[in-house]
This record gives sequence, structure tokens and C-alpha cells, in this order.
Amino acid sequence: MCGRRKITINPKFEIRNPKQILSTKSETDDVAWENKREKIKTQNEKAKFKKDYTNFFTHALKSANECKFWLGLLRDSGKGDRETVNKLLREATEIANILATSILTLRGKRRSIFTF
Repeated sequence: MCGRRKITINPKFEIRNPKQILSTKSETDDVAWENKREKIKTQNEKAKFKKDYTNFFTHALKSANECKFWLGLLRDSGKGDRETVNKLLREATEIANILATSILTLRGKRRSIFTF
């Protein structure tokens, strides 16, 4: 036994060195580590989801603002029916406001009832 004392806890599990007790992993440790890995993976997926949607909404907001620009130009040039263009301009403004609010919510700069 090389000068070490043999300690027997039960017939199936024997320890040659008492320091082994601290270094042995149990099944619960493996489950805990697996749960921690899954939690980190889920957090990473949520962060990626949030970033992707923020980028998508930002692009949509830029498009809505461009649409407002062209509708304003159409209205001011007199090439389109003023009443119809104004109605479309109000709709585009409302859509842009919704998108801007969504972006602020996704970035965490606005309080939301939804949690990500």
C-alpha cells in the first residue's frame, strides 16, 4: 500500500487517499454542471435573439423613415392626391413610432411588460 492507509467506506467504494474525497465528482455534480451549461446556452440564445430582432427592427425603422421622406416629397411636389398622401404619411409615422418603441424596449431603455 506504499505507506498509505486504506480507508473503506463501503465495500463498493474504497479510498486509498483521504484527499480523494474532495476530488471525486458525484452524479449530482454532473447534473448541476449540465444545468449550468444549459442556462448559459439559453442566456446566449436569448441575447442573440434580442440582437437579431433589434437589428431587424432598426432596419425596418430606417425603411419607414425613408417612406415618410418620399411621401412628404410626393405631397410637397403636388404630384399626388394631397388627402391620400397625408393619410399614408400618418400611417407611416405611426408604424415608425411603433418600431422605435419596440427598439427601445429591446435595448432595455424602456420598461416593458414583456421580459426576454
